[in-house]
Parts: sequence; C-alpha cells; structure tokens
Amino acid sequence: MKSSATASPSSTPSGRRPRASAKGILLSRVVWRIRRELGLPLDRIEAAVYKFGAAYPEATFVQVGANDGVARDPLRIQVERREWQGIMVEPVPYVFKKLEARYGDHPRVQLEMSAIAEQPGVMTFYHLREATEGEAVWNWYHALGSFRREVVLSHKSFIPDIEDRLVETQVRCTDFDSLCRRGGLTHLDLLQMDTEGYDYQILRSIDLDTWRPRLVIYEHHHLSPGDRQAARDLLTSAGYLTFEHGLDTAALDATRLGSSDRALHKLFVTTPDRPAPRSAERAD
Repeated sequence: MKSSATASPSSTPSGRRPRASAKGILLSRVVWRIRRELGLPLDRIEAAVYKFGAAYPEATFVQVGANDGVARDPLRIQVERREWQGIMVEPVPYVFKKLEARYGDHPRVQLEMSAIAEQPGVMTFYHLREATEGEAVWNWYHALGSFRREVVLSHKSFIPDIEDRLVETQVRCTDFDSLCRRGGLTHLDLLQMDTEGYDYQILRSIDLDTWRPRLVIYEHHHLSPGDRQAARDLLTSAGYLTFEHGLDTAALDATRLGSSDRALHKLFVTTPDRPAPRSAERAD
C-alpha cells in the first residue's frame, strides 16, 4: 500500500487526469529523458542557467536551499560539467548528508550545513521527517523545509498526513555576507535560492554593491503577493531584467552585458511571464 505522501504519476496536482494518449505520454517521457541525459534545458529557468553556463564556464555561485543536489536542481548539470566553483547551503541534517554524499569530494564545491538569515544565530526550521526506505513520496518531499510552518503545512493536499511528518529543528543561521567571505569568494556570478517562502528576506539582506550576481534565480511561489512584488521591484530598480516562469523568477544584470551575454539577453527580452498557478507544486 502506498504512503499518503505518494505521488500519483497519472494525475496532475489538481487531481485532474491529463487528456493525452498513452503513446503521447510515452513519447514525451522519452524526449524528456534524452534531453536530460544530454544536459539540455527542460524549461525557461534551466535555459537561463544553460546559456549562462555557456557564457561563463568558470562562474562562481551560491546555492541556498541546495537539497540533495539532485532533485529539481537547476544548477546540477552546469556544476558537474563546467568549471564552476561555489557554495551549496542546506540546513536539514539528513538532507545535508545526501548532498555531502554527492558533492563532498568535489574540488570546487564547498558545503555549508546552515540556513541563511538576515542575522547570524539559531532559528526554528520546519521540515518533514526522512522518508523510510522504499516509501514512495513526491520527488520534492525532502526539499520541503521552511522557517514558516504554514508554508510546509500548505502542502497537505499532496501529503494528507503532513502534520504527523512535521519536524522542528533548531538550525544554525549565518548571514549572506559572512557565508561568502568565509567561503573565500571575491565576487559572485550566480545566486540561486529555493527557501520555501524566505527568498525575499535573504534577497533584501544582500548588499548588491558588494555582491552583485550577474544572474539571480529565486522561488517566488511561496512568497506573499507583497513580498513577491517587492523582490522583483528590488532587482528591476537595481538594473536587472526579470521574468517569472513556473515557481521561480530569473533576473539578469543588464548593466554589465557583454558579447558573451547575447543569447542570455535575448532569452530575457523575449520571455513572457508564465508563473505557475498558486495551487501548483513540483508534481513529478
């Protein structure tokens, strides 16, 4: 019997079955796997990272909310195939162990078991208990963690017994500037965040005069309408081009564009906003 946290592969997050033939579904899955194996982008966010990697093969990066370094990770392919160097941050101990198993020996990746906050200290972090071996769960299950309890519990429609799975952990927090300096970064090319509702708080704490990433990707999906707009306004007022796609927002620093940025710039000026509806989630 499947767990109540199990994903049904034949239904959408809303519970409606897609109207597609079995042959069409099979073909789309084959195409998806081929593109993934070749390292080709699957959506506009991944396209931005892909084009950025081509333009900056030796980029520096910070990834906040790195999860296990595999599931729904837009940076993974570029980190593994380019000469990128940077810092991956993950606060949940058992998830960090998975991240460490993948990148612990990587010569250009530093791992940080902490959370990023506006001030150093200790804060309560809400996440789900580790799934047992063989337990079928959504592929984003282990990524579901937040400083905001209500954000985690908002996934009850996908995980009916979510209250029983909820864990409170006291996590060490560091501020963004300290993280970068401790990691020996002198500049930052790319910042990617997925913090389940805390992205704007981190973004507004960053001194863009000191750390001005060329590309920023953050999750807007769990932000309040006010914070979602404020995050975008903060970046556009600082000279960034932005677009929303799915659960995320991408932002490109338009004040430092060079010849290597042409393909990336074209993506930003031609991509309309296509955010996921509020009821959506990473349904894989």
